[in-house]
Amino acid sequence: MLLAPMLAAVSIAERRRFPDAGKRPPIVPLFVVGFLVAAAVRATDVLPEPVLSAAAFVDNLLLAAGMFALGTAVRLRSLVRSGLPALTLGLLSTVLIAAVALIGTLLIM
Repeated sequence: MLLAPMLAAVSIAERRRFPDAGKRPPIVPLFVVGFLVAAAVRATDVLPEPVLSAAAFVDNLLLAAGMFALGTAVRLRSLVRSGLPALTLGLLSTVLIAAVALIGTLLIM
């Protein structure tokens, strides 16, 4: 919920820094406004369960599509050429994320 105020503050600061920069962007981008509207609608419990189930399915589908798209952009040859330090960093960050997720799951249960 702090995304909109933070973006507004940064946008206002940038507008003051470059007052004559041509066409200026909106203070808060439309995707943030859409997010806030969606959060407000969801918080009111006006949407029936089938709509929420369908939205969750579409959400998972789009997330999987995005992950697939990111994965197809990875070139194994460039990963191998980056060397052992880069591969080690990737491995350690993956282990750290998995450990934090596991600990968080165990704490919630």
